[in-house]
Amino acid sequence: MKIKVEAFASAKDLFGFKEKYFDIPDGASLQDTITFLSAKFPDANDLLDISSYAVNSEYSSLDNILKDGDTISILPPVSGGQENVRIYEKDLEVNEVINFVSSPSAGAISIFIGTVRNENQGHKVSSIYYEAKKDMVATEVDKILFEAKKKFSINKTFISIRIGELKIGEASVIIGVSAGHRKDAYDANEWILEELKKRAPIWKYETRTDEGKEIRVWLEQS
Repeated sequence: MKIKVEAFASAKDLFGFKEKYFDIPDGASLQDTITFLSAKFPDANDLLDISSYAVNSEYSSLDNILKDGDTISILPPVSGGQENVRIYEKDLEVNEVINFVSSPSAGAISIFIGTVRNENQGHKVSSIYYEAKKDMVATEVDKILFEAKKKFSINKTFISIRIGELKIGEASVIIGVSAGHRKDAYDANEWILEELKKRAPIWKYETRTDEGKEIRVWLEQS
């Protein structure tokens, strides 16, 4: 049977493709497929051991029996109803977030804006590139926001995420939370950000310009 394999972030570099079709035996499991890929791409063995996997855009256990036409996504560790989640390849608009979370019963709106800085750990940075498995990001963020509403006394939430190449000073994420009181809005916003970094399948590499040379380095979420 034929399956499609998708590779993201550093996995894409090790495999040498973004997506590719492979023929595997009928009745093969996800584990069988990983073993097959490990033998075919030995340089990727270490990464395969620590990656997560999805089948047809849903996280999957290794004993999952695959079917003809399935899509396998290799998801390296994150270095972190979806109407209140937006994923863009253009500039983010803070007013969109504020307008969405505004409420007559809200006494406070907390806004977090993450931006690209020009230095990281002593290295000069010229840009950061964000890559994401968009449908799974939206699903996971939706879960995070649902959990936040159960955990904190808040009114509305919204997350705007940007992918692609971002220059210095550009916004990579905007999180908005409204609540009756400011502490609830502050605390929920911080919690959402930390969960987003841990759980959403978003990766990034920065372009460094040390000593006149440009190098690309994949980063863990931080």
